Amino acid sequence: RRRTERFHMVIHGLFGVVCAYFVHDIFPAASLGNLLFWGVAGSLLPDTDHFLYFYVYGRRDIYSKIVRAYIRNKKFRKLVLFLRFNHKKNGGLYSHNILSLIIALYLFEYFARIKDMPTLSVVALAWFCHYAFDMGEDFLFMKRLNPNWLLRFDKKAKKKDLVIP
Repeated sequence: RRRTERFHMVIHGLFGVVCAYFVHDIFPAASLGNLLFWGVAGSLLPDTDHFLYFYVYGRRDIYSKIVRAYIRNKKFRKLVLFLRFNHKKNGGLYSHNILSLIIALYLFEYFARIKDMPTLSVVALAWFCHYAFDMGEDFLFMKRLNPNWLLRFDKKAKKKDLVIP
């Protein structure tokens, strides 16, 4: 648990690398370097939704207010610790849901089998793996799925439940 908490983003990146090698096996003529780049990018892409949450649709949430305060005050070390200890308490992310997982898998199948597009195939597969890993982490940390996976986005973090470094 501590390793996945500490190396969460690194693990996402490594899934992108694994996806690149997997897609390269399907498309051996494709550039491995290109697939590695897009695999890692695709595995990190879903977390851009966190920034939309912090600054747009979840900006009133206490979790977002704390994150923005750390950014505004350039307290990046504390921000990283805050995110590490509390990211599973953010249950309002719109992109982290079962439909996104299914769409990503469908897109992988579409780009890999129908369109023969290795670059988009690796992005979609890495996108899928990102969500699958996050779901597995929910079970590891909380013994259940976060409500957002089941399209319930109303879970707001309570300040008393957050670890403030």
